[in-house]
Amino acid sequence: MKNATPGLTWLIEHILPRGELTVMQGPLHIGRSLLLLDWALCSATGKSWFGHLVHPGSVAFCSTEKLQDLGQRARAWYTAYQSDIDLPVQHTPISFFELEALSEENYLAASEQLVEEIKDMQDPPSLIILDVEGTNERQARVLAYRLWQYFGATVLLTSSDSSRDDILKLVPSGYKDEQEFLLHFPGTYGTSALQLRLQSVARPGKDFPPSHIIECSDQQSA
Repeated sequence: MKNATPGLTWLIEHILPRGELTVMQGPLHIGRSLLLLDWALCSATGKSWFGHLVHPGSVAFCSTEKLQDLGQRARAWYTAYQSDIDLPVQHTPISFFELEALSEENYLAASEQLVEEIKDMQDPPSLIILDVEGTNERQARVLAYRLWQYFGATVLLTSSDSSRDDILKLVPSGYKDEQEFLLHFPGTYGTSALQLRLQSVARPGKDFPPSHIIECSDQQSA
C-alpha cells in the first residue's frame, strides 16, 4: 500500500498517522492495553510492527494502571524482542505516568499535573498514549485534545464508547475525519479475536487514505 496522501505522514506506517489525534475504540478487557504497550515500545525503539515501518521517538505512556504492572509488561516485551532491538532498555525514550480515573471534579488538576510532567521529559514526546479505562469518557477526550494541541505530538486515546463523532465535536471545523479503519487480530493479544476501530482527525490540508482492514496474526504476546 503506497502513501499517496498529501501532507500525511505515519508514525506507524499506514496505521497511526504522525502528529494527529486518534481514538482507538473497542470493548473493555479484550487486550487493548497490550496492543498500546506494543505500539509504544515499537515507537520508542524503532522496531517495525508486523512489517509496518515505525518512526522512532520519545513516548509518554499515560495509564490508569499501576506503574508496577506496566513495568512488568514492558520487561516481558523486551525479553521477547531483545534480539530485534539495539537500544538498551535503560536508554529507551519512554516515560510512564500513572493517572487517577478522570472525573468532573479532578479533571482540571489532573490535566495540569500531567502536562507539567510530560514537559519535564528529556525529549519532547512524538507519541502520547492515554490508556484510561474506567474513567469519564468526555473528560478523557478533552484531555487528549488538549495534549494534542499543546505538544503537537501523535495522541492516541482508548475508548469503549461506540460514538463515532464525539471526538470531532472537540476540534474546529475543517479538520478531517478518517473513514472506517479496522484492525483485526485473531486471538493474538486477548483470548479471543480482537477487532478495533481507529478514528483519527487531521489538520487542514491533509487527507486520509481510503478505508481498509488490516488483519494480523503470529505476533508474539508480551
